[in-house]
Amino acid sequence: EGWLIDYVEVNLADNTIDAYKTTIKQFIEKFGNLKLVDITPLKLQSFINDLRHKYKASTIQQKINILKKLFGDAVEPYEYIQKNPAHRLKTPARNAAMPKAATIFTDAELTAIINRFKDDQVVFIPIMLAYHMGMRKGECLALKWSDVDFAHNTITISKNQYDKNGSIIVYNKTKSKKSRIIDMDSTIASILKEHKLYQQHCQKKLGKAYPGSDYICCKPDGRKTKSDDLRYFNMWCKNNGMTGSFHSLRHTHATKLIDGGMDLDYVSRRLGHSNIVITSKTYVHLTNKRRNKAVKIMDDIL
Repeated sequence: EGWLIDYVEVNLADNTIDAYKTTIKQFIEKFGNLKLVDITPLKLQSFINDLRHKYKASTIQQKINILKKLFGDAVEPYEYIQKNPAHRLKTPARNAAMPKAATIFTDAELTAIINRFKDDQVVFIPIMLAYHMGMRKGECLALKWSDVDFAHNTITISKNQYDKNGSIIVYNKTKSKKSRIIDMDSTIASILKEHKLYQQHCQKKLGKAYPGSDYICCKPDGRKTKSDDLRYFNMWCKNNGMTGSFHSLRHTHATKLIDGGMDLDYVSRRLGHSNIVITSKTYVHLTNKRRNKAVKIMDDIL
């Protein structure tokens, strides 16, 4: 807990701090009755192995990296122990939680979603950005009108919104720390043009400038849309028998593009993945489908 205060909360971004706190809480629940010197590599590896039933491999590796840093600091500069017991921790070779296909919405579910939220601009606009552009929730909420180029039908994604406990922070970087310019289809371009007119009407009716007038995702009174404003969407989906969440709109976008024959590297850049391997692993069910199709084509022509 001291390490969280002295290192994590001082040096890391807010969303990263949350991930660290979750891991440390799990660690304390497991080992809180032991002294640091009594925590052995074998005990830590057993702890990590048990996580394979709950988390995917990338999440487990993240937790391993956190423990390595924690115990590394316990050696130096804290000098609580002499050796780092997490130094050789490994991700379990067989991960019971993987592979797991990304959750997507069916066409019928998408129609139901659009019909339900089309008159609620606060929720509808982020939904459309996530579905048509494959944007993350934080990227949708941080998007500004200055990021939209209607002349070239592109959107520049370079920011990410983090909000918690009433505060809103907009970082000038995305999750992958890289900005990207992605193409708009005609539907989302038309939706955004209409939404801009709607915002101008609301601002005129309000009689004063919006508090965040350049942001696309705003309430009628100009206040910025927050993550909490989108929680009802997930609840509505669950109450209507859907397994997807807001993030599933991004998965649905990618799935439709890949299934439609778009190159994997184009989809990867569009999603803002740091490399194409992440895209391939996330949508392994689709890449396998394309592989099988390729084999069939080779059987027919070779």
